[in-house]
Amino acid sequence: MFEKILNLLNGIKNSNNPFKYFVSRLFVNFPNFFRKFYFNRKNYKLHMSPSAIAAGMFVEGEKHLNFDEDLLKSLIRHNDYFIDVGANIGHIPISLIKNLPSININCFAIEANPNTFKILNDNIRLNKLNIKSINCAVGHVDNSTVKFQDSVSDDCNSVITDKMLNTDNKNLYVVEHKNEFIVEVKTLDSLVDHFSIPNNIRLIKIDTEGYEFFVLKGGKNILQKTEMIYFEYWEKLTNKYDYKYKEIFFFLRNLNFEIYEIPEHLDTKNFDIDSLKLITETPSFNENQNLLAINKRLL
Repeated sequence: MFEKILNLLNGIKNSNNPFKYFVSRLFVNFPNFFRKFYFNRKNYKLHMSPSAIAAGMFVEGEKHLNFDEDLLKSLIRHNDYFIDVGANIGHIPISLIKNLPSININCFAIEANPNTFKILNDNIRLNKLNIKSINCAVGHVDNSTVKFQDSVSDDCNSVITDKMLNTDNKNLYVVEHKNEFIVEVKTLDSLVDHFSIPNNIRLIKIDTEGYEFFVLKGGKNILQKTEMIYFEYWEKLTNKYDYKYKEIFFFLRNLNFEIYEIPEHLDTKNFDIDSLKLITETPSFNENQNLLAINKRLL
């Protein structure tokens, strides 16, 4: 208890918005009292939920985590299909639809953590949107199961491996968790059948904390009909699952994708795909790097 109080006081002291920080700690630690409360964010609403993402957005304002929203908004067109793997509380598909009201977007949200999935659906209902969602992990073996984290840092939850239990391994980025779930695994290919997606997919966003390669391996068929994939790569994440960039890059290139770096300070308002840097040499991934894979056969 003393440690929690000390952390709260330090957080308040270091925050640019001390009052909002204090309120955010309340709805994270006492969610039952805040079930019907929400806050506004760039034309959409989010519940005050026990979520690190929601708390961060509430405290820091509209600029917090807005890069992905703005970038993906610049890539979406009328009647496009968008799949969000690792959708968390649903802010990205919700923001796409609410901030592009003049075009029709077909959004699908996939989240493995059951607690986070409930918040995702609550946010979809709050915004009165037609976003299809499913609670499962996405991997390369259909109808299997995995262990999945349930951490306070819900934006960093991931599939659990034995390697992650070695807390002395400094080459891994792992968040502490007290609870875990056994979660069903679906492949991308089976999910496309589940959602009855009839057309090419414009964009798949994958944020699975290092598990991206296994997500992609389960989608060999649908990836041939996918125009773009937005994902991240960081060796401290992928080391949890014992693969390197060469494996995931070779896999994508074998499916006619070219892979581009997304600069940290990209001007998303004047974004042009042709301005991106194509990865042709041996890259260094000492830090988390956002990437865009483009299917050169379709674009």
